[in-house]
Amino acid sequence: MKWLLSLIVGTCLYLPTLSHTQVIQHQISDDGYVRVPLQFSFPYYGRVFTESYMFSNGVVGFLNPTNSWCCSGFDLRNNNGTPFSFAIMPLQTDLLNYSGRFLTEGTPQYQRYVWENISEFGIPQNLNTFGVEIRPSGFIGMHYEQVNISPNRPVTIGRTGDVGEFHQYYHGSGFTQGSFSHITETTGNPCLLNPLHNSSCAGYQEAYLAQQCSISQLYSAQCPNYQQAYLEQQCSLNTLYSTSCQGYEQAYFNNQCSINALFNRDCDGYAQAYALANIVTPSAPTTVTVEQQLVADPVVNQAIAAPSPTSQTSPTSVIARQNTPSQVTSQLTSQTEKKEEKKEDKKEQPKTHPKAPIKAKAPEAVAIAVDRPIPQSPQIVDLLYLQIVKKPIQDNGKAFYFLTKNSQIKHEEMVDGQYRKRD
Repeated sequence: MKWLLSLIVGTCLYLPTLSHTQVIQHQISDDGYVRVPLQFSFPYYGRVFTESYMFSNGVVGFLNPTNSWCCSGFDLRNNNGTPFSFAIMPLQTDLLNYSGRFLTEGTPQYQRYVWENISEFGIPQNLNTFGVEIRPSGFIGMHYEQVNISPNRPVTIGRTGDVGEFHQYYHGSGFTQGSFSHITETTGNPCLLNPLHNSSCAGYQEAYLAQQCSISQLYSAQCPNYQQAYLEQQCSLNTLYSTSCQGYEQAYFNNQCSINALFNRDCDGYAQAYALANIVTPSAPTTVTVEQQLVADPVVNQAIAAPSPTSQTSPTSVIARQNTPSQVTSQLTSQTEKKEEKKEDKKEQPKTHPKAPIKAKAPEAVAIAVDRPIPQSPQIVDLLYLQIVKKPIQDNGKAFYFLTKNSQIKHEEMVDGQYRKRD
């Protein structure tokens, strides 16, 4: 480590005044000390300290005191390590407060220690005013306003670290103002206080990673909470990213309904989609030929050949005749003419025998074409609907039944009429 030492001759101008609200006056007995907490971390000889101790005999220490630094200046070349470790000695000798003050002033930016008008032990008139200032950067400043130590009393000015670590600026008998008034030095290693001070500092990579991760856990997969942060980021972009995303179930439901409204009964538009999916497309009509017996009576034949009221009103049983009405009428007319000719022939012949029963001529079969759609099974999408609709819709031969029944009634009426005329 490269140390900076500058000796400046001049007057110390920044010693604290009593008017400052952060200045504290301490009562320290002969060869005693007082604890002074620090408001920052102070790097010193490879270690970092947050508390200090002010000794009456002109020393600031950073370890729990094990001696009183009494009663004359120690030569650090022969006295270093415990109990002299990690200390700053602006004026280490035998001092006593007769009429002076021990003062401290601390902020997060600096800590100051002042011995104001503290006398040499046994000589009250030899007053001494000096102080020490330390900063978070490791800066150390030793300031001297007045110093009067008799020539026969050893004095030491210096600093110590661990065993074998020390820097001795002065050691000798007596000390006066004319020697020097100001010493500044930076002893702290900035890397100990902040590894991010320089990329060459030990632990820089780890400190930089910790800094970036504190800003954003997505900086690197090595960040402690990277996985959770990445999941939250992806879920914020798309709730369907993972089943662990908050709101995933609702998003999945909405997505499936947008693809197919029949996905679930709760989908918007389900009822309309279901109705459209289950409409049966009507098939083309087919022709079915029904053999219907015609009777001799033209009135009955007209009733049989006439369109059925059911066939006119029923949309599922429309009768379309292959023999047109004109063809049926011509057939009936020819049959009527033949009957009239036979009656005239009978009138001309004399009646020689009783009336014989009239035998009805066997009716001729006329083919009547009835157009009825052959039902087809509907195309069913819903499996539940298939359990209901199992058979195709049929008219059960209602149109044929009507023709047969109507013809039978007309025939019975005709026969009854003929028997009544005979009798």
